[in-house]
Order: sequence, then C-alpha cells, then structure tokens
Amino acid sequence: MPRIGALRYGPPELLADRVDAFRQALREFGYIEGETVAIEWRVTQENTDSEYAEIAAEVVRMGADVIVTESSVVAFAAKQATSSIPIVAISVSLPVELGLVENLARPGGNVTAIGSSVSGLNAKRWEFLRYFVPGLMRVPYFRTTGSPASEGNWEETRGAAEAAGMTPQLVDLESAEDLDGAITAAVLGSAQAVYNGSSGLLMPVRYRFAELLVQHRLPAIDQFPAYADAGMLMAHGTKLGSDYYRRVASYVDRILKGAKRGDLPVRHPTEFDFVVNVKTAQALGISIPADVAAQVARWVQ
Repeated sequence: MPRIGALRYGPPELLADRVDAFRQALREFGYIEGETVAIEWRVTQENTDSEYAEIAAEVVRMGADVIVTESSVVAFAAKQATSSIPIVAISVSLPVELGLVENLARPGGNVTAIGSSVSGLNAKRWEFLRYFVPGLMRVPYFRTTGSPASEGNWEETRGAAEAAGMTPQLVDLESAEDLDGAITAAVLGSAQAVYNGSSGLLMPVRYRFAELLVQHRLPAIDQFPAYADAGMLMAHGTKLGSDYYRRVASYVDRILKGAKRGDLPVRHPTEFDFVVNVKTAQALGISIPADVAAQVARWVQ
C-alpha cells in the first residue's frame, strides 16, 4: 500500500475542509484512505522551524512514498529533511526564489509545486484596498520575520503598491504576541489601511486582529477567507477548493505511478476567492462600489 505523508500548518478547524477536499480528490484517482493508500497526517500549530523540521522528519522515517506539504515554510522543511522522497508542495508562493525548484517548467530535484500565487495577485489586492479607501497612500504591510518567503513577498508587494502610487510601510512580526505593537505602530504611522502578509503567524489570533482593526477604523486585506470570516474587511486569494486539490491528487497519482517528479511542471492556481465582511464594512462606514461588489464571491453577513 503506498504511503503519503501530509504535512500542514494551521488550526485544525480551518484545515478540515481542505483535508476533506484532498481525500475526495484522491478517491477520484482510486486512492481510498485505509484501503488502497495510507496517509500519515501531521498538523502543527507551532510556528517554529524546529516544529516543521520534526513533522517532516517523522514522515521521512516512516518511509513515505510521496510527501504533500501545505505552506512555504513546511515545504522548505520537507526539502531539508529529504532529497530523495518526492514532494508536492502546495499553497506556496515564489517556489524558484525560495530554492524549492530550479525553474517552473522543469523543477528538477525532488520537489514540484501547485502554487498559491500568480503574477498580478498582489496588484489586485492593492486595487481592492484603494476601491474601499479612495486616496489611499499609507499602508503598513505586516510580515513574518524569518519566513522563507517573506523577503520575496515583500519585494513583490512593495513593487505593486508603488506602481499604484501608494507607500507601503514594512512592519515585521516575530510572533503573534507582536500583534498589538504592530497595530499601535500602524496607528502612530497614520495608516489608512493594513495589508496582512503574516497570514500563518496571526491565524490563531485572527479574531483579536479583526477586533483591533475595527476599533482603530482600519480596513484590511489578507489572502485567506478565514480572516474575513473573523471580522477583517476582506480577503482575496487562491480558492483552495475541489479543483485545486484535484490538481494536487493528479500529481500524487502520477508520482506513485512512476513519473519523474523533477519533470512535473509547477502549476498555477486558476480560481480565486474574494470575500467581504458586510458588518465590518458597515462598522467602518464603507460603501461598496457596484463594480467591486460584482467581483465578490462570498459575503460574510
């Protein structure tokens, strides 16, 4: 029976739908957990390099035939743990810049990826912020210090903002305990909105984050719908639904059938979610332009 190591970071309640989508996608290719495939699930809420390294080492020791990772930091840990077991890295950005793959068309090595970002996604988020805040100029960008993708994401985000005539202000966070200080810095810097690039780090305190944003009348955007569900104004990012996980399962299937992992090109997402919290918009006194409303996939009431 083939064995899949599935490594994830985040609160289990937010990963449940993704786990179900992955299981269903595998079933479409004939892989039924416990019957025709074994899946070693490893989930951590600890945002530390040592924790990522430990869960990666566990599935390597168990002799996984293929490893599926979710998030850039977990993918990076898995690549460091093994150079022989094939890895399908999902929900990652900048895989070349991170050193996960050699290039997008022919990744080489033991890693391929199903990305979480495409060119222009950062620019689109800035566009949405500006729609909600006319004349927007000063926007702090929250970044996780030490994250493998943080520097590249910041450079891309800054370029997109400056191209649109805005001035992003970098705010580094080392842990979720830095949230209050980051909000205070944003307020003292006369911020008009917030762009959260520290999604994984602040996920456990997303409700507190949303509360502080409303308290200080700061519209904000993140890539994950969970933030809009928690009370942030909006979220825009890759739709991690059935189509996305079908792509993941197809790569797992091809690898288990003998495909060379280094020959499987990095695939890009094709579906995106734009989620807006109506109550937060009302609390901030924001009216939603009709052309923006037409792009909303889901409203949080």
